[in-house]
Amino acid sequence: MKKIIFLSLMILISFKVFSQSHYKYNGGDTIVGKNVKYVCKAEGRIPNLVEVYNITNKDTTFNIYTTDGELIYDPSIAAKKNYSDVDIHNIAKQVFSQTELLILKGNNVVLSIRFTTDNKGIADEITFFFMKNDPILSTLNPDKFYELEKRLKVVFCVSISEYYNYIRNPKWNDGISFGNIE
Repeated sequence: MKKIIFLSLMILISFKVFSQSHYKYNGGDTIVGKNVKYVCKAEGRIPNLVEVYNITNKDTTFNIYTTDGELIYDPSIAAKKNYSDVDIHNIAKQVFSQTELLILKGNNVVLSIRFTTDNKGIADEITFFFMKNDPILSTLNPDKFYELEKRLKVVFCVSISEYYNYIRNPKWNDGISFGNIE
């Protein structure tokens, strides 16, 4: 009887392990989690770079426009970051497991992040960029990306001069350099 129970338990565990979804971020895919859907695009300018953004994002271009809809050709906006790299690293430590962090640190991975803000400098949309062959990020559960996105939106805030109120959805770049996380 003990053997039957043990074998039944082992079979159930193996079904659970092998039935887990494994995600692979490839250009043109929509990756679906329990709480989120992400669009995955091949970033054409850099080979093997993948762009991943929440399907609810409205502004997914690199371009910056005025409130009148005109393209800004020199989008240099004077602003001050109201967060630090330590803030971003602490979020990474909260979201990623110790094993994931060790692999990301060991491979010196950088997760590039573009975030769009409102005119007050508060982040409202985030796009992630990473290499397609990264063993952790390229197979990460989308709900974990969503957790990272939610936490980063709380931290990502910049002080924008009122002079720049004519810009619609200002964009900023930052990232997580996993090799620098202590």
